[in-house]
Amino acid sequence: MTENKQAPATVRVVTSTTAELPDGAAERQLANHLRLANLLHRSLDINEVLRLFAGELTRELGLASVSFQHPRYNIAMEFGEPATHRAEYKLDIDGESYGSLVFSRGRRLTKVELDRLEIALVALLPALRNALQYLEAMQTAARDALTGVGNRVALEVTAEREIAMARRSGQPSALLVIDIDHFKRVNDKYGHSAGDCVLVETARQLKQNCRESDSIFRFGGEEFVVLLNQTEETGAFAIAERIRTAIDSMLVQYGQQTIHATASIGVACLNPGEGLPAWFDRADRALYLAKQAGRNRVVRAAKRNIA
Repeated sequence: MTENKQAPATVRVVTSTTAELPDGAAERQLANHLRLANLLHRSLDINEVLRLFAGELTRELGLASVSFQHPRYNIAMEFGEPATHRAEYKLDIDGESYGSLVFSRGRRLTKVELDRLEIALVALLPALRNALQYLEAMQTAARDALTGVGNRVALEVTAEREIAMARRSGQPSALLVIDIDHFKRVNDKYGHSAGDCVLVETARQLKQNCRESDSIFRFGGEEFVVLLNQTEETGAFAIAERIRTAIDSMLVQYGQQTIHATASIGVACLNPGEGLPAWFDRADRALYLAKQAGRNRVVRAAKRNIA
């Protein structure tokens, strides 16, 4: 049996003033439009804006689901459970994509209801654009400009969230502190631009050898941090060893020079009731022991800090 789906529709909105309200009940439609627009402008959080939008349209039109996707920002949200009949809209302003929305319900949407959706989309677009611009600004502020991984501010925010989740779920979490060995020698011998190339390649190796669920940060200088969620000590040590081997194997080309680098890594699993400072300090002490033991190795942290 062939599923009876509505043909996808496309709306291209240039500005919020280009859509015309349907004939009849214009004052009521305008009032609804302004109320929705005001509601959506209460927040710059993309999740909240879309949640409010989906809630309003679901109540008004009896929708089963509203889903939003934006590949550029790696956003995929689903509100409700998808049903048989769908209407899809690609959101564009002056040729720039602001994602796509799919509405679904168990019965076909009427022409009047589709018109209402498009009027609602006009109200959504300015708020959505502001929320995406805010998200991009926050992502840029939390990203290391050289390597593209998270920076120290992002580490603190992500780690606090990870600690809270671990406390609620009881799942293990691990933290790796990674330091490039003899990095000052690289800068002294080849120059700081060469050192930057080593940092960029190290970050690339971290991305390739970590899981999608892991979070990578540049803590400062030649030091990186990786947060491993739902990972116990044996698994964390295995990932750290894989990273160490990958860095040891990389050869960085800088002009006519080939630069070899190694890294030392400290591994610490989160203790119950522990905060980020103590957690990081244990991993950092393990890193120090790895340096003392000859570098280019992984060391597990003590279960508790030793004064």
